[in-house]
Amino acid sequence: LGLDDKTVKVRKGTRFTVWRRSAPTEADLDQKAVYAQKIGIVEAVKRVGERQYRALVVQSGAPVLVDDLVTLGE
Repeated sequence: LGLDDKTVKVRKGTRFTVWRRSAPTEADLDQKAVYAQKIGIVEAVKRVGERQYRALVVQSGAPVLVDDLVTLGE
């Protein structure tokens, strides 16, 4: 888990929602919008660099991949 924003306070147990970009479906009104699919939840377990953390996958509906996006909270 790598973080670009220095304002995020991460501690052991901090949880993040994992998202993946997805393509619009035929039913979506705005075909040019950016869509994302919720993949799961990860929890920070150990700091391994200045802004990098090892995370544990606590909930997942699909494999968590390297280029997935994360947001703070569940």
